[in-house]
Amino acid sequence: MSAATGQHVAAPHDDPESLLSAFLAALDDGDPERAAAAMWPLLGGRPARDVGDAAGLARVLANDRHRPLLDAARRTRVAWDRRERAARAELRFEPASGETPHTWLVSLALGADGRWALTGLQREGFEV
Repeated sequence: MSAATGQHVAAPHDDPESLLSAFLAALDDGDPERAAAAMWPLLGGRPARDVGDAAGLARVLANDRHRPLLDAARRTRVAWDRRERAARAELRFEPASGETPHTWLVSLALGADGRWALTGLQREGFEV
C-alpha cells in the first residue's frame, strides 16, 4: 500500500501489467548489468533456464541482437492480450539512432505459486 495515496501498489509479480511495467523500467537504465539485475527476478520458465543467472542475462542484453532493447528512444505497447493465466504484449521499439523500429513480443504467465513471470521474449522471428 502506498503511504501517500492509501492505495495498494502492485508488486511486479502481482499482475501482468505491473510485470510488463517493471520489465520496461529495467530497460530504461540502458546499462546491461544494471538492467539485468532489475530484470532477472522477473524472468521465469525457459528464459531463466536459458540465461542461467543475472550475469548471463547481462551478456544477452549486451549482444547486437538484444542491445536495441536498451538503446530505444521510445517503447510503445502496440497490442495486449490477456487470458486467464497468460498474457502477451507486442511492443514497438524505436531506436535512438533513427533506424527502422522493430517489434518484440513479450509473453507472461501466471505460475503455480500465484506469481506472474516473463516467460518469453521474441524479436521479429528470433526468440531469446
